[in-house]
Amino acid sequence: MDHSGRIIASSGSVSGSFLHVPEVSKALQGQTASVLRHRDDPSRRHLLNSISRDTSYRVFVAHPVVLDDRVIGAVYLSRTPMDLRKFLFQERFTLGSVAVFMLVSAIGLGWMMWRLISKPIHDLSSQSRDVASGLKPTPDPVRHYGVQELADLGNNVVSMAATLSERSTAIETYTSHVTHELKSPVTAILGAAELLSDGPSAVSGVRNQKLVQNIQEEGLRMNTLLVRLRELARASVQTDPTPTSLADIVQAASAEFSEQVVELHAPSDTHLPMSKDQGHIVLHHLLQNAFQHDATRVDITYDAASNSLVVSDDGTGISLRNKARITDPFFTTRRDQGGTGLGLSIVAAVLKQAGAMIEAMTPEHGASFRIRF
Repeated sequence: MDHSGRIIASSGSVSGSFLHVPEVSKALQGQTASVLRHRDDPSRRHLLNSISRDTSYRVFVAHPVVLDDRVIGAVYLSRTPMDLRKFLFQERFTLGSVAVFMLVSAIGLGWMMWRLISKPIHDLSSQSRDVASGLKPTPDPVRHYGVQELADLGNNVVSMAATLSERSTAIETYTSHVTHELKSPVTAILGAAELLSDGPSAVSGVRNQKLVQNIQEEGLRMNTLLVRLRELARASVQTDPTPTSLADIVQAASAEFSEQVVELHAPSDTHLPMSKDQGHIVLHHLLQNAFQHDATRVDITYDAASNSLVVSDDGTGISLRNKARITDPFFTTRRDQGGTGLGLSIVAAVLKQAGAMIEAMTPEHGASFRIRF
């Protein structure tokens, strides 16, 4: 437009004067003006209009043209502003690519979460149900745990199930053995009681005394068996692993056998990695076994190089046939003399809790045991 507001050039077919337009008047006075107007041509807007042109507002800008400090004209521009729909239309391919990328990423992330977390947890849950129902007392390890924490949890579940299965089997075995061991004395007591109940005329005085003696002997045998079972149960429980002086353990364990010879060959400051109660149970049973098998002397030697304890006696010894069975529960060669076969089983259980093991050696005379810590 020239200085009077008359159109002298246009990108379209518009002609005439824009002097009456407020922003154009300001521009011809030397000021840049802009305005946002609502499009009031609803007849031209309908549902089939292009999205890029279907905008309710339009921006108008008038800028003065100055030459030698004189306004010689103005430039008048108009433009449809960018709105959300127009922006979405123009960026449809970019936004589509972003949407596809996000969808693929979400699918990949979901698969990783399922593979690394959800599936291992589901497998662990199935393992626990199998253990609880007894379907699989010891479940198979999961092929893939996903993360280290779940792997540790899964290994702990398998280890716990194996421990529970072993203990269940041990309880069943001990129950069977105890039932078998108690059956004989109970039968003898019932038979003697039945004969005694018939009255003095049924049995003679000597026979009466013999029956009473049988009842007492079988009762003592049952009591000894129950005491050993309590010791075995106690030995299966972890106790304080504080190291204890070997001399104190030997003194406490040999107090009951004051008439026999018990010699300790070890430095006075020697300590064993077990509690005093554990050491007392182990040495007491070993000393008791030795003196029950005609031993007159027991030597206890500590070998610092191998961190082991050797207990040797001069008794009747152990046959090669019985050597492998000495720690089996209820195995004894003195059953007719009241032996329960639980002494060395208790010793092995206590040493297992202390992280040690016992083995029978083959000396020329007597018996010898090595305890390795």
